[in-house]
Amino acid sequence: MLSFLSPLSATKPAQDSEQQEGDPNVNEQRILETLSSRREKRKKLSEEQQLFQVLTENVKRKAMVPLEQEDPDKHFLLSLLPDFKAVPQHLKMDVKFD
Repeated sequence: MLSFLSPLSATKPAQDSEQQEGDPNVNEQRILETLSSRREKRKKLSEEQQLFQVLTENVKRKAMVPLEQEDPDKHFLLSLLPDFKAVPQHLKMDVKFD
């Protein structure tokens, strides 16, 4: 009835698994693979930390630079802007000279 499952229920010979576990070369290979994967993860993490550090320093540097210098002349001229916009186009040149 469930004969299609018979290939899945077959087990591997015990000799192969016993030889692999007892073989020091296989164990050493597994250890080296584990260590190399850990190193890759550390390297990736280290690169992410470096990127984060660079971005953090960039944000701090930009925060230290004032966005707009306090210039009293600029503020005075900006205060006149609404009045200047209210002047008709044909009179703006005369207002600029005055």
